[in-house]
Amino acid sequence: MQVEKAALSRIVEALDQNIPARAVQLTADESVLVRGLQLLTMKPMIYAANVNESDLADQGSSNTFVQALREKAAQENCDVIIVSAQVWLCGLQMSISWVKLTVKPSEHRNSTG
Repeated sequence: MQVEKAALSRIVEALDQNIPARAVQLTADESVLVRGLQLLTMKPMIYAANVNESDLADQGSSNTFVQALREKAAQENCDVIIVSAQVWLCGLQMSISWVKLTVKPSEHRNSTG
């Protein structure tokens, strides 16, 4: 009971300071005791950084915004993934073009009924 009370006290203190519960260092026993609370800020979280194509080459290391995001994520025991919507969109457009080239109009009519 004392272990649970100490863990909850540290979690409440963190939450009062706008620090998510996942950032509170808990022992294995404490984690088991508070798991049943299912605190939203205890849930794992992933940050996604949308960068331009040139920042993908070094995984955003040269991007100051990505660096700041990584620092914030580290404080909360979270991961950061680097994505580029621009590259994704280009890939999607290429896929659509490929489908248009490979599907013959007669095949399309037959498949739709």
